Amino acid sequence: MADSGRRLGHTSKKQGKLSHLSREGRAAQAWTVGPMSSEDRQLSGASDRPDRADEAAGDASIENRDVDGRRVSVSDGGADGDAPSRRRSSLANRSEADADDDEEASSRRRSSLATRSAGILSSSSARRASLPKPRPSLQRSNSSLNQSMRNLRHNLRRQSSQSFRALKRQSSTFIEGIHDSLPTTPSGWALLALGTASVGLQYELHVQKELTAPPIATSSRRSSLANRSGLYADDDEEASSRRRSSLATKSAGTSSSSARRASLPKPRPSLQRSNSSLNQSMRNLRHNLRRQSSQSFRALKRQSSTFIEGINDSLPTTPSGWALLALGTASVGLQYELHVQKELTAPPIVFCQNSKGSVLNGRMDRLFDKLSNTRSASDGEGGEEEGIFSRKVTPSLFIGTRGLVSSTAAYALGDGGAKRNVKRFREVMTMGADGAQIVMDWEIPLSRQQDAAIDVTKPNSIDKPVILLLHGLNNDSSFGYIRSMMRTATERGWIAVGMNMRGQDGEHKVKNTTPRGYNAGFTGDLRGVIHQLEHRLKKRDGSQQSAQNDDDPYVGGPIFLLGYSLGANIVTKYLGEESLHGTLPKCIGGGAAMGNPLHIHSGTIAFPWNMLLGAGVKRSILQNLSSFKRHHDPGFQHAIMKKTLLAPTIGKLDDAAAPYLIRNDPHPPYTPRIGFKDGDEYWHDSSSHRYVGHVSVPLLKISAQDDFLVFGQFARKLNHCLENPNVVVVKTRCGGHLGWQESPPPSSKRKGGSWSDAAVADFIEALLQMREEDHRRRRLLADDQPPGPKILSKL
Repeated sequence: MADSGRRLGHTSKKQGKLSHLSREGRAAQAWTVGPMSSEDRQLSGASDRPDRADEAAGDASIENRDVDGRRVSVSDGGADGDAPSRRRSSLANRSEADADDDEEASSRRRSSLATRSAGILSSSSARRASLPKPRPSLQRSNSSLNQSMRNLRHNLRRQSSQSFRALKRQSSTFIEGIHDSLPTTPSGWALLALGTASVGLQYELHVQKELTAPPIATSSRRSSLANRSGLYADDDEEASSRRRSSLATKSAGTSSSSARRASLPKPRPSLQRSNSSLNQSMRNLRHNLRRQSSQSFRALKRQSSTFIEGINDSLPTTPSGWALLALGTASVGLQYELHVQKELTAPPIVFCQNSKGSVLNGRMDRLFDKLSNTRSASDGEGGEEEGIFSRKVTPSLFIGTRGLVSSTAAYALGDGGAKRNVKRFREVMTMGADGAQIVMDWEIPLSRQQDAAIDVTKPNSIDKPVILLLHGLNNDSSFGYIRSMMRTATERGWIAVGMNMRGQDGEHKVKNTTPRGYNAGFTGDLRGVIHQLEHRLKKRDGSQQSAQNDDDPYVGGPIFLLGYSLGANIVTKYLGEESLHGTLPKCIGGGAAMGNPLHIHSGTIAFPWNMLLGAGVKRSILQNLSSFKRHHDPGFQHAIMKKTLLAPTIGKLDDAAAPYLIRNDPHPPYTPRIGFKDGDEYWHDSSSHRYVGHVSVPLLKISAQDDFLVFGQFARKLNHCLENPNVVVVKTRCGGHLGWQESPPPSSKRKGGSWSDAAVADFIEALLQMREEDHRRRRLLADDQPPGPKILSKL
């Protein structure tokens, strides 16, 4: 047993020696696999080169090594050929040991990582659970802030793209304008050359004046710089003292606010950080905006002062220089006006139903041909001129080329005060419905000797066509466009009468006798006036009337209705109401509406016209305040005296006064009523586009594209006009609101004035010519027919 134990111990010692030897062999052969570490070199005793490692392995028979603190003796065996095999076996043993060690180390690392991860997860989840949750308001504020930033970026990109496209369009328009503004006549080129030369000479004089100066002395410059430095130092010191005093005041004021903040509950640290960063960002933004605005203001101030100084320095100092400057400015302005006039000169655009080859509406086809083709001049001096529908509309320089200026001229100029051979007088008509007084301004041409003795107020006395004119809102028959049309009518031999709506009197002598004013939807006053005028028209006698159609029983001619702006809406509504029910009087031969909005809606009128129109209505209310005070309804007094007078715009005023406005039924007997539900119902009831499709007589509508007041509403309801074959719509490129100031062509015998006056006069004259042609044709037909049986008696 003892021997076997010793043998086992010897065997274990031998195996330990062999294991150490195998490790030594692996270290000795490590150069064949890869680079050796310093510890392997020490264990193996081999050098960096393989020849030295072989010599060390072959010569040494027994070598002592220190392995893990123990002394180990290794025998070489005395044979060089067995060294490689020993090394391979030791290398294999070592690889297996290393693999075992690596697997054990990997398992230890995985277990350590799993334990560590579990600890981290548990601790982090515990910490997250202990942290305060963010408030919903902060989340919403952050999301809204992000959304605002995204919207801001989107708007900036969109605005930049739109600005780029607008700049591109403007540049192309500017280039086209330069090409179009070049003169086309020798006189235009001469004006352009003269203006360019004068401007160039003026610039050279300015440059000469700028360069003319005495030399600057160095000593004086140093003294001026020193003075300026001292001045700047004083300014800086004063500004610093002001800033210090302001800071001290602000510090004293913030002490109370800091005390209040101390009493408030402290916010959470996370919210405090986010709020502080947001506040800091807002402060930086405000600071940058203030700084940029101040810098921009200072730069603008410097540029404006420099610009003003440059203008002052460039002004001429001699009479010849001033003359050249005035001549150059006038030539440039005239050239630009000629270019604008050329751009706006164009024939009107006519909208109507074309029924060529049809017998349904031959009357309108004849009317269109007369107004489109060349005809003889209307002044009786011979010659020919183009029809009003085919002739170009040429606006007058500096007035007709601007819509607002043209409208102002139409309201103010009138007939120019020229003396004419006419008879003027004023008549006051009383309406039978409610006793309202309507003022009528008459103008009768004295083309015959018996015209002065005609009394148009008597029945069966008028033997000429009558032109009845209705003015617009806040106007009367004394305004320029009414006087201009009355002059045109009397020059053609017709009787003109201007109807002033109730409460409107140009001379302020006739007051309103009822507590009701006029409005856009009440046609009762116009209906009453036409009924009275109908009895004054001279009718044919029995012999003449037997040969005529009953549709034309009058000698001189019918009545033509002309309306402007609000009056145009009333005329259209009246013709539609009467034609719809077949009650239109036979004396009505046609109508014309200038500047008709078609769709009445005061709430859509843009600033500042809504305020100006409202101020005009308030003035009319104050002028007739005595009649309105006779109404004892408390609601009326509150609506008229308070709401309407305090309303800022015409829309608010209509909405307040709508329950007390006068109206009439749209069907016979057209009974007057009082009140609307609100402003919307009033505007809907007053809009004439609901009635224009029923008009049974020729109706001419004229509107300008640059009408700043009603063209938008008119264009949106144009389709209602085109549904009626009796309506002709004419649109011009210029004219403004009731303006149409024109420079007629040299071939025309007219001396300027309003193009609409000539168009309406030609329209009425064409209708009268057609009436006369129909009269002659009916008379010839009556003469060709054999006489009928004579009736001896009547039962």
